[in-house]
Amino acid sequence: MFGRPSFPWCMPLFAAATAALGAEARTPETTNAPSSYAAAVSAVMLHDETLRPDLFPPLNVVVGQPLGGLESSVFIEGQKQRQISQLLAVSAGLVAVVCLAVAFFVLQCARKALFPRLFGPLGRRALSDSEWEDKWLEECPEYDSEGQEDEGDEEGTWDEIPAAETGESVALQTLEALRDLMTLGMRTMPHLTFPDRGTLLVLLLTISTQELVLCGVYATPAVEAERQKTVDFIRENGLKELQQLHTTREKCNAKGRAKKMLRLLERFGTSRSVPNLSELAVEASICAYRIAQCYKALEQLQPWVEMDLPIPEKVVEQALAVFSYTRKTAKSRLKLDPAANAWVVDIQGQRL
Repeated sequence: MFGRPSFPWCMPLFAAATAALGAEARTPETTNAPSSYAAAVSAVMLHDETLRPDLFPPLNVVVGQPLGGLESSVFIEGQKQRQISQLLAVSAGLVAVVCLAVAFFVLQCARKALFPRLFGPLGRRALSDSEWEDKWLEECPEYDSEGQEDEGDEEGTWDEIPAAETGESVALQTLEALRDLMTLGMRTMPHLTFPDRGTLLVLLLTISTQELVLCGVYATPAVEAERQKTVDFIRENGLKELQQLHTTREKCNAKGRAKKMLRLLERFGTSRSVPNLSELAVEASICAYRIAQCYKALEQLQPWVEMDLPIPEKVVEQALAVFSYTRKTAKSRLKLDPAANAWVVDIQGQRL
């Protein structure tokens, strides 16, 4: 749909991905990760506080076993540790590739289809107080003022596909993918530490709200009906998880943030769409890609979920980093689309 990426763009992507996977294969026990996802996950919505994770408690040590079963126990434990190390290495490498793929995809889309719309007023803040996105345009390379590509094999990629096919159908698939992402998140959160669980809930609700706005601003009646269904689904599951967080006595800023995001999501459930199939095709396609990357990040945690083992902190941090980056790129799209930005500014201006 977006054309084939040029060879010079592909080489850095695959080189970086290969380097990441190679590094993880050499050091499976010490997977590199961001120093703190808490620094990346700041001010998700209307606040500047930082969510900080607690470290995982050490695994219990097997003691007091009879001498006859000790060797077999040690052997089994060694096998488990090797399996966990292998999962850690593979997961970290794949998450690194996901981050690179998101950045590459967004830049390619911007160069081919979106830059003609980027040079209007950026408007005010959207679903965050961070100013990170204000530098986004300056960091997008190889753009000329005419918005034309030099490579012939990338021309006309959007014009070749009827708007009806890339509008409603893609938007409907995107909304279904968003519900699938929330389902996988609900399955994963009980296996996280309390701070990580709250952080993931806030990020899921924020990203869901962003994508529902972008899919709703140009929605057709059929898409709007499905969007309303998705809003209800996200709110219902978000409330269930929030109730689980409230059953604990631990203090967490995520509780308040999640509660406000749920109220905000409810207000965005009111339709304000002006149907436009071509614009819907662009927004829904980019939303679908972002959602897919978040889904892949959560999939990397599932081996530990299925074995009911503690998920290594570094793997969780890397998955949350993908969600944080996705939130930032979605915020950029909200600010750069006049209709979506106006909707967000209006809703956020109301008292929650």
